[in-house]
Amino acid sequence: PPTDFCWIYLQAFCDCICVFQVAVWANDGDAVFIREFTLIRRDHLPEEPLHDGSQNPEDPSSRTARSEEDRDTLWDAWGSWSECSRTCGGGASYSLRRCLSSKTCEGQNIKYRTCSNVDCPPDAGDFRAQQCSAHADVRYQGQFHEWLPMYNDPDNPCTLKCKAKGSGLVMELAPKVLDGTRCYTESLDMCISGVCQIVGCDHELGSTAKEDNCGICNGDGSSCRLVRGHYKSQHASGKSNGSSLRFSQSVFLI
Repeated sequence: PPTDFCWIYLQAFCDCICVFQVAVWANDGDAVFIREFTLIRRDHLPEEPLHDGSQNPEDPSSRTARSEEDRDTLWDAWGSWSECSRTCGGGASYSLRRCLSSKTCEGQNIKYRTCSNVDCPPDAGDFRAQQCSAHADVRYQGQFHEWLPMYNDPDNPCTLKCKAKGSGLVMELAPKVLDGTRCYTESLDMCISGVCQIVGCDHELGSTAKEDNCGICNGDGSSCRLVRGHYKSQHASGKSNGSSLRFSQSVFLI
């Protein structure tokens, strides 16, 4: 063997174990043997994750993100948005997607957004009232009625309850109002598929954005100032007796 040369040879082979020795040949020709090593086949060892210094343990958030991606791959792409349920006053539009799996997909196949968030003209009429009046040609208890809307039902704000004009008859004319109908008269929250959905002042579903005292959406109240005081208002017809009306008033100046 050549001098100053290290070489390795295998002493024996088998299906499960390989044994080899390392020999170092010195210049004088004498071989010095290092201890034997036994190699066990990798598939006979228990599986253990391999980590090197450059890799950190997997972040739980990344696992969540990956599972969401895997879940979304079972769905087809979202379709185009439908026409708005209203032309003004705030309505709802929806988009659909199809499950591509033979099993049930996780998640919703429909999503909504608000639309037509512009004020209606003064003569447009109330949306809930329009839905009640649409039943005027339907006979109830043997006669026709002019139906007026019932507002602010604390238990079922998204059902169409109407009252017959000139009588105490109250009927639920539909199990749910049309999408985009306000849940309550003093709120932007709207009924969608029979469920009252929260709507913020930014007209986003599920938003908690509110107007501040200055009327600014998501404002901090710094764009106006509060003035408290009294002012007199005198009617022209009352000048003869010199009477005047006094009001206590809080005024926001923008």
